[in-house]
Amino acid sequence: MACEYEQLRKKINGLNKKYDILAYPAEDEREMYAYITISLARYDLLDATLEKLQKEVDKHPYRKNEYYVTSVQEKYGEMRIHLAASTYEMSKIVDEAEEKSKHICEECGAGNSKIRDVNNWTYCLCLKCYKNKLEKG
Repeated sequence: MACEYEQLRKKINGLNKKYDILAYPAEDEREMYAYITISLARYDLLDATLEKLQKEVDKHPYRKNEYYVTSVQEKYGEMRIHLAASTYEMSKIVDEAEEKSKHICEECGAGNSKIRDVNNWTYCLCLKCYKNKLEKG
């Protein structure tokens, strides 16, 4: 688990350098970055989504400081992307990614997954990972 965390942290640091929409100005002039807590299995979906969002933001250079990602989290089995402000197109991109995330296993990245409850927690899991979680209790 620690190894996966370090691998994800490195990838997220790479995203911070790659996409301007993950950085936003703080009150004291420092640059802040979006709070990202997702599983490694959903990294590729996040990267593809950020690329689309960045292209959309680049169409509005005069409002660049308004359009940025504040956080990316997993909640109720899906990836949630929160924006400070957005256009209709940006909202469509986020909605599409959140819908796709409902079919990507949080554990292994399998695409044939669905939302499942395990011990009062909601996950998006493939059947194999679901059975493993049930066995672990």
